[in-house]
Amino acid sequence: FNKMEIILQKLKFSFQILLLLFLSFQNLFSFNSQINKPNDEDLIKESLTNYFIEVDKKNTEEMLTFFELPLIMNFESKQPLFLEDDDEVIEVFNTWKNSKKADFLKTNIDNVEYTEIHNNFMWVVDVTYSRTGFNDEILSTKRSLYYFVKKDSWKIYMISSVELE
Repeated sequence: FNKMEIILQKLKFSFQILLLLFLSFQNLFSFNSQINKPNDEDLIKESLTNYFIEVDKKNTEEMLTFFELPLIMNFESKQPLFLEDDDEVIEVFNTWKNSKKADFLKTNIDNVEYTEIHNNFMWVVDVTYSRTGFNDEILSTKRSLYYFVKKDSWKIYMISSVELE
């Protein structure tokens, strides 16, 4: 009996070690997959950054790819624009591109706050940004709210300007 009990105890101990190792590896790999998976805020942050890159280039066609239509735009307390299709959006941004408001080189994001409105569906991003010219001189500082909705990916469906505090 003694030899048999000793063998069973060793097997039980070996099994416990194997189980512990298996569970440790499983946790390690599941933790790594969670680390590598971008969360919604990261995806929105990336989208907004890429959008401002296209704004700085005044690339109206590429800017269009960041919007979910219809797009609502409300700037400077004027009547909101409801842009139903690509042509309307392009027309508004081409008008902007040819105006004095587009006379800047770069947009610097000064402050940004992300707020989830509805899990995995809607976010609002409050952005204070400065537009700069040559030698990084600040031409203007503005604040806007960017409303994101998730369909296949995160897209802007509304932009509204807000008073600077």
